[in-house]
Amino acid sequence: MIDWRRRLREAQDGVLSLVRQTHEAYAGAGRFARMRGAVVGLLGLDVVAVVVGVLVASMQGGPFALEAWFEPSFPSNMIVIRNNEGPLEAVTLTLDDRYRLDVPTMARGLAGFEVERAFKDEAGKRPDASFRPSALEIRVLDSVMRLPLGAHAAR
Repeated sequence: MIDWRRRLREAQDGVLSLVRQTHEAYAGAGRFARMRGAVVGLLGLDVVAVVVGVLVASMQGGPFALEAWFEPSFPSNMIVIRNNEGPLEAVTLTLDDRYRLDVPTMARGLAGFEVERAFKDEAGKRPDASFRPSALEIRVLDSVMRLPLGAHAAR
């Protein structure tokens, strides 16, 4: 763990050394050299701002790469979810803001959940066989995604 800190310190020292040498070289230079230095400095600041922006955007939870549909079938209706990302932990599925299912881990790929057997409301009651959900809410940590549920089309 300390090795990466040492490498970071060496990189920081190298950058500071380069900045000092560049400053000394341009201190006695003419106005065009100073202008060129200002342009290069602004370009460097722009690159740093873009890198920081990308890092901040990637750290924030965004929408998931998920698809979901309702599959009417016998003996039990199904909610099918296609996870196009990596595994998701501590997932909560909610049908029509009423019936809920907690899933510890949702692996990449297809996952099917029986509506009449897996989902329950707050009172512990399961949906009837005639229940046709219209929306699915998927919650992972602080991120929430709402998907309309339609019948499965050929994919």
